[in-house]
Amino acid sequence: MIITIMMILLTVISVPLGAEAFNSGPDLNAVDEFLQETVALYRIPGLSIAIVNEEEVLYTFSSGQASSAAEVGPDTPFLLGSTSKMFTALAVMQLVEQGKIELDAPVQKYLPEFQLARPEYQDQITVRHLLHHTSGLSQKGMPGTTFGEDNLEQELVSLRQCIPDTPPGERYLYFNPNYRLLGLIIERVSNKQYGEFLNEEIFRLLAMTSTFAGPEGVKGLARGHGQLFGYPLPRKQVFRPGALPSGYLVSSASDIARFLMAELRAGGGQPGLLNPETVKATWTPPDGKNEGYAMGWLVANDSADERVLLHGGALENYQSFFCLIPQRKIGFAFLLNQGGLLPMLSFNAVRDGLLQIINGEQAITQSVRWPVIIVSAIFLFFLGIELWRTLRLKSWLLRTARHKPWRRRFNILFELVGPTFLLFGLHPLMNRIMGDQMDWSMLYSLLPELFFILVIAIGLGFIRGFSKIWLLKGKLPRNVQDSA
Repeated sequence: MIITIMMILLTVISVPLGAEAFNSGPDLNAVDEFLQETVALYRIPGLSIAIVNEEEVLYTFSSGQASSAAEVGPDTPFLLGSTSKMFTALAVMQLVEQGKIELDAPVQKYLPEFQLARPEYQDQITVRHLLHHTSGLSQKGMPGTTFGEDNLEQELVSLRQCIPDTPPGERYLYFNPNYRLLGLIIERVSNKQYGEFLNEEIFRLLAMTSTFAGPEGVKGLARGHGQLFGYPLPRKQVFRPGALPSGYLVSSASDIARFLMAELRAGGGQPGLLNPETVKATWTPPDGKNEGYAMGWLVANDSADERVLLHGGALENYQSFFCLIPQRKIGFAFLLNQGGLLPMLSFNAVRDGLLQIINGEQAITQSVRWPVIIVSAIFLFFLGIELWRTLRLKSWLLRTARHKPWRRRFNILFELVGPTFLLFGLHPLMNRIMGDQMDWSMLYSLLPELFFILVIAIGLGFIRGFSKIWLLKGKLPRNVQDSA
């Protein structure tokens, strides 16, 4: 789906990382200056950042309003999006530690009801395949939406419609339901709710006191935003309980800092709160590959002296990013309460700027004016056309008085076809072209400017069409010059 595409785009790193950087730690003054400038330039409504090493929090930054009554701080909770997956993967691996899950056991061992539209591969998909997104399942094989059902059991039922795209283990295909199945496996094996298990086995263990399984009842949650013509647009985030393990955990920068520190210590072989072997397993792509999707972490660069682990998350109104560079014993995370296509620019700016500073370079802040100007210009252009066509209604009857009746009727038909197509035909057409389940709410979430101009075009189109029908009920004026 579109959110999946956004998540993949968010994890693309364009900044090369040199092994010499961070030997003496990041330039925190440069970080602070860069973030202050970026928040102002991109009008970011809320941002919280933590930079850590394996022993301590090196730097925190918070900016914006969590709500009308509170400012964003290090403990302000945000929805994470797909960075939730690393906690799901860690929980699965803890159950592997306890001997309750076998990585290479088929999913049907733990979920006997697991079925697909074509059964040839359903008994071959393993827990490991789900963790690595190599199950062979993809959005392409789903005839319906995979935004998230009401609960995990319904997610299992919805996959009965799924047609496998490739044999299991053959290819990496990022597919959110893989991790929803893992969440259900956690529940079946542990005899606990997914959130209850994570709270007991991970959150409490790491003293993550502002981390929760879903946004319901969370106090102080940073309010979500979209963006309209470059300005923050407050919006309510939909919570989809069935997608909790793949994208709806809630946490704060201070809690993610604790998690990253524990990961660095364990990944470095130090005994501590997390099992070093378990953490290293979550950092390892399948089949000994140097790069690829590990278990909740994407290995973007792997060599003898450098490994970069990262993951991005995107919901309609939130974005997040976690990054670890184990050889330098450094990591950072940021949480942002704004989502959509244009806000990806601010996400990328924060991510790339931090990585540039980590690399010992000067952060480059690029202007955001042109994308906003282009979108605004397109909006105003089409708005002008719609208003001009509507204002011409006053003279339409005079301009068509000498036309033959069939031409007037065709004109009215043509007037109504456009808005009718936009209202009823655009959705299925976009789904066919994009292989996705696009709907009006998703369009509003991704690009509200396009949403509003389409709504205006549909409304004014129907007004013009029905107004012309009403005008024709009256008597046509005689002996008028056709001004068409």
